[in-house]
Amino acid sequence: MLIPAALYFFMALRGSRVSRYLVEKGQARRGASCLGVGVHTIRARRSSVIQSTMDSSHKFSMGDLRGPKFGLLPIVWVGMGLSMFQQFVGINAVFYYSNLIWESVGFSQDQAFLTSMITNAINVATTLVAIALDRIGRKRCC
Repeated sequence: MLIPAALYFFMALRGSRVSRYLVEKGQARRGASCLGVGVHTIRARRSSVIQSTMDSSHKFSMGDLRGPKFGLLPIVWVGMGLSMFQQFVGINAVFYYSNLIWESVGFSQDQAFLTSMITNAINVATTLVAIALDRIGRKRCC
């Protein structure tokens, strides 16, 4: 599993540039250069469209999630569906029954408990690191 994860990590470093993020951070010129179009006027026009949409006075609220069908926008239903299907993957069973799993492969009850605690501590720690890094911002785009 390490090889696909490492491959994904290095491919993500070379990912596409995000002009909207750069415009939001006050780097409109760099954001325009990331649009990937060759003609300067088209690039400037796209950059100004991005800037004007970001300058809109509309502040988002929970009411913006309401949609015409079934009460919510389709993207909200997709997000809820992904969360629901994540439960079917089985990782929760591993977390809930990790003591029994470790015992079934030969660990004593104390060793199984300690191993489960270490696994859960690593899970919590890496989640906290991911949350902290997410607050820093996106990867450098250009």
